Amino acid sequence: MSDLTAGIIVIGDEVLKGQVMDTNSHVLCKRLRACGISVRKVVVVADDTSEIAEEVVKFSRLYSFVFTSGGIGPTHDDVTYEGLAKAFNEPLVFNKEMARIVLEFYPGSERSVKENPALKIAQVPKSSELIYLNANRSTKISDNFISIMPVVRVSNVIILPGIPEYFEYVVNHINPLLNVASRRTFYTLHLYLNQDEIFVISALNSSVDRFKGLVVFGSYPVLGHKYYATRITIESVSKQAAYDAFLYLESKVSEGSVVKWNNDPRSSAVEDVYNIGRSSFSANLLQRVAESTKVIENCLDRYDSSELFLSFNGGKDCTVLLHLVSAVFQKKHAHSKSQALRTVYIQCSDPFPEVESFIAESAERYNLDVICMSSPIKVALEKLLLKNPNLKAVLMGTRRTDPYSETLNHFQVYAYRLVCCTVYNHLLHKISEYLFGNNVCEECLETVARLCRYTSLGSRANTEPNPALLYTAGDGSVKHYPAYLLEDGSLERDGRI
Repeated sequence: MSDLTAGIIVIGDEVLKGQVMDTNSHVLCKRLRACGISVRKVVVVADDTSEIAEEVVKFSRLYSFVFTSGGIGPTHDDVTYEGLAKAFNEPLVFNKEMARIVLEFYPGSERSVKENPALKIAQVPKSSELIYLNANRSTKISDNFISIMPVVRVSNVIILPGIPEYFEYVVNHINPLLNVASRRTFYTLHLYLNQDEIFVISALNSSVDRFKGLVVFGSYPVLGHKYYATRITIESVSKQAAYDAFLYLESKVSEGSVVKWNNDPRSSAVEDVYNIGRSSFSANLLQRVAESTKVIENCLDRYDSSELFLSFNGGKDCTVLLHLVSAVFQKKHAHSKSQALRTVYIQCSDPFPEVESFIAESAERYNLDVICMSSPIKVALEKLLLKNPNLKAVLMGTRRTDPYSETLNHFQVYAYRLVCCTVYNHLLHKISEYLFGNNVCEECLETVARLCRYTSLGSRANTEPNPALLYTAGDGSVKHYPAYLLEDGSLERDGRI
């Protein structure tokens, strides 16, 4: 298949003056890459008809697709359509279909732009093609304006709105605009190193030479990160070539320099959980993960997503459960629109700030709809059910070694009519193995690093470093082992007052 390319023209004086930050090109580059289209150039031009026309002519000849962002509103500085008309040497014409839609949302005179400035949006280059993102093309005042408004295309130039919310909506529905029968897929792997990139140049150059024409490598220094100093990207249209190049480069760098890291655990959750047999986990943990996954699947089969929620307090058990639930949830809803997972955080009176930050970061990473409620848990759940009577089940990360949990079943009905679906057969050291093994849930490393002396977290007032982790270092100083090295589950809560 031929190499599909794109150029992006961002239009707006406000961007050049630093009054507005351009985020649109970033959103579009990411989306086009996912569609197998290579973005070759991004430029920013002023609200000037001649400058717009000059860039459009140049880009239109060079690239398969050209996208413009901004300058298609009703005001004097919205001159993108004029620039397109000049680029293709054709007049602006009054498009009746566009006018009809504009008037649905901006009623007024139908006779002229002077009497109704909104009609300027309907003056487009003569050869314009209207592309609808909404298949039924109905126009109801209750509908979102941008979902009804067609996108204008002139030749291979696609004209997009500049308002980021509108722009992102269009980009998320970009398929009708591209009309590409078959697409390439770019496979990208990341190698994280705890060394500065200057120390891996030889290994990198060797890899570039070996996979020339098949794989593209990128090397990026990272400043101020706790765990890695260099991020290397390995990209190819061949999955096998990318994987071979990754393994080759990994074998060439210094022993001990590779850092396991996952910047996007939600995206990899399905692969992590359902192909877990390929990992280096112990047979015991594989069995427990498989069992937990079945329990969660059973819960999602019994209850609609609107009827259940996840209990998440940022702890290690909850983090494992979150990853497992995210995988099952995504697999079950693979062909439907991405929806947020309803989550309840029952906050103690004096929480660790690191935990609060971790919960906020996890909400963003895993697309969580977090409801924060004050403890104690029983009162919080009763209040939650009173406000949300449709809720029927809660997913909780409970282990057999937790207090009062020895006799729990996977599905337990409580006095307040809530079915608690528990995943309880993981042992403490198996939780740690899951968190740190095979590049799963590595985003919790920052929290673990700061709270490494604690094996069970409550509030700051009732939590102390676990004395079972104490040891005397070679210099005579007393230190604590990290929490994940505690294998005796019976000592886990020795740091709780």
